[in-house]
Amino acid sequence: MRNEPRIEPKQEPSRIILHALKTEIERSAPAVFIQNVVVYRQTKPVLRNVNLCLDSGQCLGILGPAGAGKTTLLEAVLGQIRTREGVIEIFGTPVRKTNFRQLGLGYVAEQHPHPTAFPITALDVILQGLQSGRGVLHFTPKEEVLFARYLLSELKMEQAQDQLFYTLSRGEQQRLLIARALACQPRLLLLDNPIQGLDPAGVKQIQELLKSIQKQYRTAILLTSRDARFAAELCDTLVCLNGAVYWTGPAKELTPAQVKQVFQCDVYFRNPYFRPKPKYGHPKNPNHPTGSGADRRTLR
Repeated sequence: MRNEPRIEPKQEPSRIILHALKTEIERSAPAVFIQNVVVYRQTKPVLRNVNLCLDSGQCLGILGPAGAGKTTLLEAVLGQIRTREGVIEIFGTPVRKTNFRQLGLGYVAEQHPHPTAFPITALDVILQGLQSGRGVLHFTPKEEVLFARYLLSELKMEQAQDQLFYTLSRGEQQRLLIARALACQPRLLLLDNPIQGLDPAGVKQIQELLKSIQKQYRTAILLTSRDARFAAELCDTLVCLNGAVYWTGPAKELTPAQVKQVFQCDVYFRNPYFRPKPKYGHPKNPNHPTGSGADRRTLR
């Protein structure tokens, strides 16, 4: 008999290979991908045909007035509300199939849930981010306590670790809540209006903290804000949202006309990246013959 070639049975790839392929796809996929999303609150449309894309390691800001649908969009990304139409993907996975605990996602709401006089210390607030999924009665490992103290040192709040949360200033509370969201070392951080109620010093502290997070951990950040200057200085990309997307593009290209359009009122805004060019003369030497105050006729 003629020797027939032996047909090997089709081998299924191992679970390790599948996991490696899935991880590689997640790394190459955008952190957040939203396409043609429509959301209703009862019978009222809140979001209409929203599109945006946030790449890994980037910061995207959603700018708009109160009631524009910014918080609703974050809730849709978290899977807390269903969309009427459209697609939402987190690192290439549909939001309904996303395991947020396994993926690593941090979220800071606009209104934090701690009661005014709840007896919890600053250290315990950060430890909450490390204890997700555990029971009430459990032993906290020493390594987690050390890591929580390390985060406090990064915030320059080592002296406040034993202070009660409600005795801290609003800016310190907000920084602690962001640190709690970072405790699980997330790949994606969602912030809903993180500078609400803060003075200029508190806004600067939050801004510096988020910049260091993005630079050190390469965390993708999706935030909402009503402050155009804060968003323009911090974010790589901006989306002007008021029910629908009015404008999207690099933060350096945001103009006062676009801010006025989305807020639907006169808003003073000066993009920090714009530097007016002098009409004549040397910009650094006012005593130069072509500087300010020089007569153009003398230059002929």
